[in-house]
Amino acid sequence: MLEAVEQGYVQREVARAAWRYQKDVESGRQVIVGVNKYVDEGEPPLELLKITQEMEDEQKARIARLKERRDEGKMTEALEKIREAAERGENLFETTMDAVEAYATLEEVWDVYRAHYGTFKESSVLVESV
Repeated sequence: MLEAVEQGYVQREVARAAWRYQKDVESGRQVIVGVNKYVDEGEPPLELLKITQEMEDEQKARIARLKERRDEGKMTEALEKIREAAERGENLFETTMDAVEAYATLEEVWDVYRAHYGTFKESSVLVESV
């Protein structure tokens, strides 16, 4: 499976299936109620949340306050336990929850995961039409 992913086979097959499905939806062969059949024209469009600079600044301030209040030693120790569990190949759920309870941020937990597992960079794949 790893070789199939590295060679782009899995990505190509997923892209092909998505392309065929979208083609079927657009042509009407695949019916999706409320999208391409039985559409309620009177329904108002969804209102999307727009993040303002003020909202972003407030979130950053909340995170800064959290970091000031937390027990830095306890949080650092919890992140270290995640790293150790990852090195032993253990399930990381419990250690991750301990880090969250010690007020580690999502980014801090992800930093530990990335340091151990690295990151996946998907290669571009070309999909031939079917």
